[in-house]
Amino acid sequence: MTRSGANKLGERLRKEEPPSVEALRQLHQFRAEHDAPLARVEDVLRDRLGLQPTPRLKTVTTIVEKLRRGRVGVGRGTDGRGGA
Repeated sequence: MTRSGANKLGERLRKEEPPSVEALRQLHQFRAEHDAPLARVEDVLRDRLGLQPTPRLKTVTTIVEKLRRGRVGVGRGTDGRGGA
């Protein structure tokens, strides 16, 4: 998903009450697209730096609530997979 597409998805999730099945499907797809990159970063932190990363994956409900409060953006690379 492009950044533009992610931003549009964020707007839909922010405005729809309740979120549509299609918007939720796209959010799950967006999150799944980031599984492999997140796993690679975790591997580097663990194997090369000796750290023990513990990602905090946000629930769909939490992501939607934060979008509605204006605290995150799907396309800004925050919170979709446990970031800031």
